[in-house]
Amino acid sequence: MKTHAQAFQLVAAVMLAILAGGPVHGQPTNPPPTGPIDPATGLPRAVARALTPDGYLRPQSPEEIFSNMSNVPLNPPPLLDDPAAPTLQARSLIAAGQYGQALQGLLGWHARMSAATNYSLRLEPILPAWVELGGKYPKARQALIDVQYRDTRDFALGRGSVELFQELYDLNEALGQGEETLALFKDIRQNQPQLADGCYGIMEPALVARGEYQLCLDCLGNPETRFMIHCATFKQQHAFFESEVELRREGWAKMDELDRQAGRPPQPFSPRINTGKMGLRLNANIFVNDTRDLIEILVGTGHQEMAEKIRSDAVALLDDPLLQSAVSDAVARVQKNSLPAGDAPK
Repeated sequence: MKTHAQAFQLVAAVMLAILAGGPVHGQPTNPPPTGPIDPATGLPRAVARALTPDGYLRPQSPEEIFSNMSNVPLNPPPLLDDPAAPTLQARSLIAAGQYGQALQGLLGWHARMSAATNYSLRLEPILPAWVELGGKYPKARQALIDVQYRDTRDFALGRGSVELFQELYDLNEALGQGEETLALFKDIRQNQPQLADGCYGIMEPALVARGEYQLCLDCLGNPETRFMIHCATFKQQHAFFESEVELRREGWAKMDELDRQAGRPPQPFSPRINTGKMGLRLNANIFVNDTRDLIEILVGTGHQEMAEKIRSDAVALLDDPLLQSAVSDAVARVQKNSLPAGDAPK
């Protein structure tokens, strides 16, 4: 699914907040006036800065999330199962000018996750730091190109997978070679249509951005069925995160009750991060983005009436300004994509 990178942003923000402010499930006390919590939102400042004024998760790269976190220690403990740890360690070494050691740490993480066949963790969490290092240390950029070559070769040898396609997609985007991913996807669709079906969800935003509307329509199947899947997924996730919100509130209420007991010693401060609320925002963002892409595909292939109906149904489910303007926005983007490159409006 194409929500993979978006989900990583939320996970990375929460992990960094934990590293900066202590365990989420620790015993609460009254926070100090200058703690890492944003008073307006009740969230860690790094997470609060990632939210739009209406409370949704602002689209941002992992680099932004990491750079926002000013309170993260430069030398965090080596948490082998924490995908944020290798990036934090690499950034510390980069800041100290120890480029060779930073590269060895990144390569070590990638090799360990490769041995575990954990495609979802082996590159995505460390890619921003690796790209940053590659801009300062040519050997690091060459190492990324070597990974790109091996992934591309695996597809040529028939060893491709959806997870490997996600890795290569992220890598090509980081190297400014998105057209290579498009060419690979078209080749997979021609020669391995079943694999292409799995890869389409990853590729859809790039195809829409390039105006490949007919290719999208050919890949996604029945648009109304696809929209029903988006709606069902949104409702299911919404219910899950709402229950998480209540569980967190109940847990904190019990902690507060314990805290008020006579003779109980003061407990160390730890931030209260309601991951349920963050999940609700992320889930809404995903639904909005998926629906807007679908509407643009329909407008771009001449199915404006269906696009209007889907927009209306989507707004009835989630009254969001970006859904309200989805059709008019899509018309403008389709017109822009239909112009020759030199004639596109600035």
